[in-house]
Amino acid sequence: MLFAIKYPYSGCPFKKIEVTDSLIAIGHFFHLYLYDYINFRIVAIIEVPGFFSDILYHDNYFYVAGIDSVIKIDGNGNILWESTASIADDMILFTEIIGESLIGRGCFDPEIPNWLDFSININTGALIDGGNIGNEAMH
Repeated sequence: MLFAIKYPYSGCPFKKIEVTDSLIAIGHFFHLYLYDYINFRIVAIIEVPGFFSDILYHDNYFYVAGIDSVIKIDGNGNILWESTASIADDMILFTEIIGESLIGRGCFDPEIPNWLDFSININTGALIDGGNIGNEAMH
């Protein structure tokens, strides 16, 4: 199966896809595009906080990173939560999910670059550790 996607404008270098048994999730520029390739229909176009940074699919949910926060999305395109604290200032990359923790790294200064580890609860979006906890002086 081959898909071609045309965007009305060029995007940032951060783009990634996740493919499930019936969906393709495409993160690009300011949006996440959720497409049902079995029924050939767009499920949702979701605006990402800031710009798209990363995506991770786990247990039927998409975790989508923007510039400074994370959103959890179900297969119908519903946003279930947005992280409750600012995790980074410039970009977020996911590493893995362990138990109920989404683990990743957040960039706080792209010129240095200054990356800090974080973990958030996958059920609530609450920051467990890292991110901006104790880092407000850096801003």
